[in-house]
Amino acid sequence: MVDGTRYREVFGSRPEAEAWELKCRAALKLGQPVPRKEFNPAVAAGGLRTMRGLMEHVCKVHWKDAKSAADQLRNAKRFVDFVGGNIPPASAFTVENLGAFVEMLKTSGCSNGTVNRYLSNVSKMASVALKADRITKMPEIPWQKEGPGRTIAFTRDEVEAIIKLATRWGYQREADMFQFLIDTGCRLGELTKVRWGDFNADLTAVTFARDITKTSHDRTIPLFPTTTEVMKRCRLVTGDLERPFQDTSPARLRKVWYRIKEKLKLPDETTIHTLRHTRCTWFALEGWDFWRIQKWMGHSSLATTRRYTNLVPNDLDAMVHGRDDSHLSPDQR
Repeated sequence: MVDGTRYREVFGSRPEAEAWELKCRAALKLGQPVPRKEFNPAVAAGGLRTMRGLMEHVCKVHWKDAKSAADQLRNAKRFVDFVGGNIPPASAFTVENLGAFVEMLKTSGCSNGTVNRYLSNVSKMASVALKADRITKMPEIPWQKEGPGRTIAFTRDEVEAIIKLATRWGYQREADMFQFLIDTGCRLGELTKVRWGDFNADLTAVTFARDITKTSHDRTIPLFPTTTEVMKRCRLVTGDLERPFQDTSPARLRKVWYRIKEKLKLPDETTIHTLRHTRCTWFALEGWDFWRIQKWMGHSSLATTRRYTNLVPNDLDAMVHGRDDSHLSPDQR
């Protein structure tokens, strides 16, 4: 990881990986292109005879440019380590192995949704092995049934307390990042990668460009006045840096978050990403239609946005008496 960007290659041994890392860091320091590991298709094809070779081939050919490449590699590697990297695919993708893998994941505390994410990457490796004639038929993947899930959101008082505490403790940069996250509802990865060039001249709108979004689509949203004030402060701090939050790493932000979370006794299941859920939830509670919320949040599917309806008060009387104000405090009504 260099200046917020992850560079990744797959190697057969740790010494090879460490040697490449040294070359990579040296090249970046000199402003030169990152050295890439030479990829030989013929060698890769031969490597498909083992699970480790199959995994490396899929990572190179199918996952290399994916935004979630690191997660896909991690999930695939866990399965390969479980069944054995030197065994052939035909011996790996068996009903017994897949069932035992699922049981192991559940025993380690993985939810059904997390198990399915692992199985999705396993399934991709199996499909590649099938096309390469390393297995004779596609294995039956033991997908797990997923419930509707639970969406957690902060109250306005909790968000105010988070930002105030960060400021009081002297973490103004982190407080500004929390304010940006709750106002825009953006993902943490979008926050750290957004550039000054993505904002308009008066800092009242921002475009999350397709090269930093999860869905690979541009998304432009207006900014709340509180966000504009944050960006003006960032201008004074960051100077000539390309990105407004380039000087504060995600690791540092998480460290501050955990301190605040412990002090305020926030629910264990809440994370920094809960701020994104909170923005979406507040929009739903305010009565905005889900098509506009979807556009603001950058959800690829309206079904994702509609998950937040389970937090909207089920009060049919409000439809007769007028605008629903159940989400407002007594002073606001």
